[in-house]
Order: sequence, then structure tokens, then C-alpha cells
Amino acid sequence: MRGQITSAVEASLVQTAATYKIIVHNMHVGSDHIHLFVTLPFNMSVSSAFQLFKGRSSHDLRQQFPELVQMFRKGHLWSPGKFSRSISNVKAETIRHYIRNHQFRELNRSIHDARTEAEQMRLSSFF
Repeated sequence: MRGQITSAVEASLVQTAATYKIIVHNMHVGSDHIHLFVTLPFNMSVSSAFQLFKGRSSHDLRQQFPELVQMFRKGHLWSPGKFSRSISNVKAETIRHYIRNHQFRELNRSIHDARTEAEQMRLSSFF
């Protein structure tokens, strides 16, 4: 059943992207998280994209697998957490490589380093 759910999630994400003109460069559906490398239309916010992907996939999964309703009684299939990052200072091929090879530890290290650098550059950190 796990493989069926993974395939259903992938199909839902692809359909959502096609419907809203989101370009999916790379995707990985893990057992407890999803990585998407996408280009959003200029008139779409990141939070809107999250809402579309999470909402549609949740709806699709509940229709295809009614037993999930019993597993998630509080009504939330996905956790409220999310993370996004612009890749303006990272090459697109680097992101593709990490997702393709599931090198999340290295990707998370790069993200952590970027966060640390941003924190160090904040003016409030000088006071």
C-alpha cells in the first residue's frame, strides 16, 4: 500500500503543477516528507503553492484511500510545517543532484549554513 500512496502523491503533485502552470524540475516523495524543486508562475506566492500542493494531495489521497481518514482523525494529513528557499545563490543542478540522489544530509547542511550566514548578517545580531 505504501507504494500506491507514494504513486498517488506523485500523481497529485504533478496534476496540481500542470493545472496551475508550476514547472516541476525534480521531486522526491519520502516516507515522511516531500522535496519539490519548482518554478512558480510570477503571480503565485510560495505560500499559495504550498496550499495548492498540500490541499489537493490531501483531498486526492482521502478519496483514493478512505482508510487514511481513520488514521488522521484530527483532519490533517500533512503537518503545518514547510520550508522553501530561493536558489538564487545555488546552481539548479546542485538542487537536482541532491534530490535525485537523496543526499538530504548535505542539502540540509547547505541550508543550515545559509541560515547561519543570514543570521550573522542581520543587523540585530550586532546589538
